Amino acid sequence: MADVSNGTGCGFCGKTVVRHDGGGRPREYCDARCRRRAQRKRDAERRAALPRLTHRLIATELAHRVDRLLATCFDDVPLAEVLVLAARIAEDVDCLVAAAVADSRAAGKPWAEVAVAARMSEGSARARWGGCPGSRRLASREPMPWAYRAHGTPRAGAVEMRRSAERAQRSAAALARALLTLHQRSGIGLDQVAGEAGVPLSVVLGVLEGEVVAPWPVTFMFAHLLGGQPADLRLMWESAARLDARESRSRSQRVSLGAGLRGARLAAGCPEVTLVRPSGLSESEAEAAFAGRLVPQWSVLCELLVRLDADPEPFEKVWAASAAVRDEGRSE
Repeated sequence: MADVSNGTGCGFCGKTVVRHDGGGRPREYCDARCRRRAQRKRDAERRAALPRLTHRLIATELAHRVDRLLATCFDDVPLAEVLVLAARIAEDVDCLVAAAVADSRAAGKPWAEVAVAARMSEGSARARWGGCPGSRRLASREPMPWAYRAHGTPRAGAVEMRRSAERAQRSAAALARALLTLHQRSGIGLDQVAGEAGVPLSVVLGVLEGEVVAPWPVTFMFAHLLGGQPADLRLMWESAARLDARESRSRSQRVSLGAGLRGARLAAGCPEVTLVRPSGLSESEAEAAFAGRLVPQWSVLCELLVRLDADPEPFEKVWAASAAVRDEGRSE
């Protein structure tokens, strides 16, 4: 007999689910249709929470690994290293397909279309690339040691995961814009930059499009070859690579507030100071802030960063450290 007073809400539509007498697990949904819809909703939320690992990025890393494997054919490389590299390439191919499917699904393609492209049944396509299996496959993939994922997966809850991914994506885009500004000034060809930095041209293009965050030595080399000051890009790079300041900086790598501001100005296309000067600073004071000789108040700094279309959050700890040094100097 049904016990209406002991009913609970359906996990999808919210309607009352009547419990029946007897043992067994209580029903969570009205019927199979609501259960399927709830599963699709969870899958969509999982895809939205996990930063996208595009198949273009995996293809870039795959090409680099294939180049390395080709080089081993002409060098005296231990068999174990060849086998590990070949296994990584096989994994990359599998993840490339999974990421391509995930990108197509995120763009609104139905499973039926994916199944036709893969020449298999819709059920087989779902089982291979849908839900948790596809997410686990991409999350467990080991990236190239020379490049971080601009949209990597942090160990946090879904909300913080999404926020962290968005911050990293914004910083990667800002880093790309700053390097593009340097490139436009330099007149140096990208193939020359790739050759002198010792990375594939596809990596240079990926960095300049904000899709790839190269490790700091490579980013340093890019900035140097393009005639810039690498230190000006350090703060953007740390934010894009999700490098924790507590674990990262040696004394020589500490970011100054002035360097971070100059990097943000590069990302904005290097506008004139008069166009971005906040109301709380004179033109000479704004110049001093960019030069690292002045530490403005936090509210004034935020106004300056907003005018540069920069994210204030990565600057908070750097500003606090600079302000502490400033206040310590005043007290002496």
